[in-house]
Amino acid sequence: MAILRKYPIFQLRQFPSRFIVLLGIFSILWYIINTQVSPSHDYIEIPITSDIIEIPITNDTKNDVSTTKVIIEDEELESPISNDPQNNTTNNNIIEDDEEEGGELEIINSNNSSTEEQIIRINQKYCGQPICKFLYVYFHSEQETKANLHFRSFTQLSEALNRTMVLTNVGHSRIQACKPFTFDFYYNVEKLKEEFPNVKFIEQSKFLNWVEERNLVNVPPDAEKIPLQLTIDHYQMYLNGNHLKSILYHEVNPDIPSFMEKGCFDLVKGLDLTDNKTLGKISFQYLNISGKDIKRPEARKKFSQFLVKSFDTDSDIMLVKHKIGEPLFPIVMPIIPYADHIIEESYKIRNKLLPKYIAIHWRMEQAIPELLPECAKNLVQTIKLLFNITDIKNVYLATDYPLLANSSQSATFRNLTEYHETAMKILKENIKFNTWVSFDGLKELREDGIHEEEFLGAGLQGILDKLVCVHSSYFVSGPNGCSRILSTFTRTIAQLRKSMKDEGDMSLKNVILRWKPPMMEKVSTN
Repeated sequence: MAILRKYPIFQLRQFPSRFIVLLGIFSILWYIINTQVSPSHDYIEIPITSDIIEIPITNDTKNDVSTTKVIIEDEELESPISNDPQNNTTNNNIIEDDEEEGGELEIINSNNSSTEEQIIRINQKYCGQPICKFLYVYFHSEQETKANLHFRSFTQLSEALNRTMVLTNVGHSRIQACKPFTFDFYYNVEKLKEEFPNVKFIEQSKFLNWVEERNLVNVPPDAEKIPLQLTIDHYQMYLNGNHLKSILYHEVNPDIPSFMEKGCFDLVKGLDLTDNKTLGKISFQYLNISGKDIKRPEARKKFSQFLVKSFDTDSDIMLVKHKIGEPLFPIVMPIIPYADHIIEESYKIRNKLLPKYIAIHWRMEQAIPELLPECAKNLVQTIKLLFNITDIKNVYLATDYPLLANSSQSATFRNLTEYHETAMKILKENIKFNTWVSFDGLKELREDGIHEEEFLGAGLQGILDKLVCVHSSYFVSGPNGCSRILSTFTRTIAQLRKSMKDEGDMSLKNVILRWKPPMMEKVSTN
C-alpha cells in the first residue's frame, strides 16, 4: 500500500485510463523484446544484390544451424524449407556455373532448385537453350582426307536433325574421340560455322563436361558410382557392297569392348558401358549400308531421306561409329577449311619454291614392292622431261615414305621393304627435291614439347603436303603398280586443281600427270 501512496499512477481507482495506456505500452515493448531474441523460428535472409543467397535454418529439436545455397531466378522465389527436420532435405545437387564455360565442376547443395530447373540451367550453359540434343561421331575410321568428307556429311545430318554437332578431337591424321588435340588444331572452326550457319557446334571436352554435369544432378557427393541419367542412341554404320538394300536393325550383342576403346568412354562419368544398368539405358542400332545406295548422287538423295527418318529420335545423345567411305547426302559440302597456322606454314613453303614448282605425290602404300626401283627411274625421266620443256627447277615431294623417323607418313602403310629404300635412293641421286622436313616446316609445333608424336608418322604434315601440292605449277602422281592409284588424297588434290583452273587460275599448268608405269613382266616370279 505504501507503493500505491508513493506512486499515484498505480492507484487504479483514481487513474484507470492511465493504467490502461501504460499497460498497453509495456505489452508492446515486451513483445518486441521477445521477438528480437527468440531463436525458435526459421527465417530466410535475402540480400538484394546477390545472385546466390544463404538460408540459415535453425531447427528447434536439434538447435543446430545448416547452410545451403539457392540460385535466384527472375521469377518469385519460393522456399520449400520445412519446420519438420525429417522432411527438411539438404542433399539436392546443382552444378555451379564457372566463369569459363566447360570449366571444373563444383557441386552446390540446393533445396530450392528442382531437378528440371537444374537440367535447364546446365543446358543453357552449354547449348544456350533449355534442351540439348547432340550428335557425337566419336570414331571416323578413315584418315584425314576421307574423315574430312565424312565429318561434313554428319554435320549435314546434324542440321537435318536439329542437333548440336560435337567437334571430335583430332590427331595422327584422324578425327576420333581418343586423339589428343582439339578440333581446331586441324581446322578453322569459324569458317566451318560459315559453311553451316544453321548448325550449332561444341568442342568435345565441353560436350563431355555437359555429360558429367547432367549425370551428377541429384547425385550425393559421396556416391560410389555416377549413374547414367541421359537417353542415348548408339549407331554402328558400315558400308556393305554385297547388300541389295540398306538395313537398320537393333543390335542384340553390341561389341562393348570396341565401343569403350574407340570412344574412351571409361574416362567419362556416367558412361561406363561395362555397367549393366548403364547398358540398359542405351539403344544400340546397326546400319548396314548398301553400296548402291550411296555411290551416286541420285541414290544418295533417297538414302539421305531414309537416314534422317531413321535417326529422328528424341534421345539426348546420338553416338556414331562408322566405316562408310562415301558421302551420305547428294550435295557434298566443300572441304572443311584448315586452321590458320597450317595455312600460314604452307605459304612459307610455297614462297621458298616460287615462282614455279613441280609437286610430286608418291604414295607407296599398295604399290608392288618389286616394281618400286623401276617406278623411281620412270619418275626421274618424267621430271627431267618437265625440266627440259619448262623453266621450272624446283621440286616438292609429298610421300608416305618415312622422312622424319622410322614411321611411315601414312597410318595405313606399315610394310617398308628394301625395294622402298632403293627407290628413294634412286630418286635422291637424280633429282634435287625438297620436303616439309627439308624446309623445316612446322618447326615451332615440333619443338614445343606437346606435339612431337604428331610428327612421328601420319599427322598434320599430310595436310601441309596437300596444300603445297594443290598450288603447284605441275602436279605429278604415281601410276598403277607404283602407288595407291585410288588415293583419296591424290584425287582431292586433282579435284581442287580442276576447280581452280576452271575459275581461271593461270598459275596451274595441269590438273594431274601420272608418270610412265613400269613393265609388269619385270616383276620377279621367284
